[in-house]
Amino acid sequence: MATERIEEKIFEVFPVPKLDKNGKIVVEIKHLPADPYSIRLHERIGAGELPPNESPVELAQNE
Repeated sequence: MATERIEEKIFEVFPVPKLDKNGKIVVEIKHLPADPYSIRLHERIGAGELPPNESPVELAQNE
């Protein structure tokens, strides 16, 4: 039937969600890998070495 074909197409676009043992949908969050420069920049700002409003371009030129 046409309804079955529509359902197949829906599951191609929206796969059946993974459920945990309580029946709740499990959401996987994928983080992008951070580059070492950004990590170091945030560490220096957090440690008070750099003011947070200083531009990353100026920092790169100074290093």
